[in-house]
Amino acid sequence: EGLLPKNTHIYGVARAKYSDEEFRIFLSQNIKTDDTEALQSFQSLCHYYSTPTYDGNSFEDLAKNILPKSEHDLVANRLYYLAIPPSLFTSASTAIKKDGVSSNGWTRIIVEKPFGHDLQSSEELSKELGKIFTETDMYRIDH
Repeated sequence: EGLLPKNTHIYGVARAKYSDEEFRIFLSQNIKTDDTEALQSFQSLCHYYSTPTYDGNSFEDLAKNILPKSEHDLVANRLYYLAIPPSLFTSASTAIKKDGVSSNGWTRIIVEKPFGHDLQSSEELSKELGKIFTETDMYRIDH
């Protein structure tokens, strides 16, 4: 429906081995529309990057080889949705901060999962992530 900014790129990053086309099909399974043209337009924005781990090396490779393709845009905002095990939040966020921030836009993270297993672990995780990203650049989804 034209709600995404022009030059938007969506990158899925996970351990699973998908091609861009397989990733697009996977995403489309939950999109309900009769507008084939709009669906194809959305799918063309989606790309996939497989990594065996979520360590600094994987984000460094992503930042150096994949993301620069979108840097020609006037503004290259980056939003990372971290649907990964909580034990990896800090290392993934550190790697993103080191190699994955936008050079000409904002960079934000969304952290999804149980955010800690109790109040103390949740506060500890918030403190650790707060050393990496400002509160305004961090969103938490807990279920």
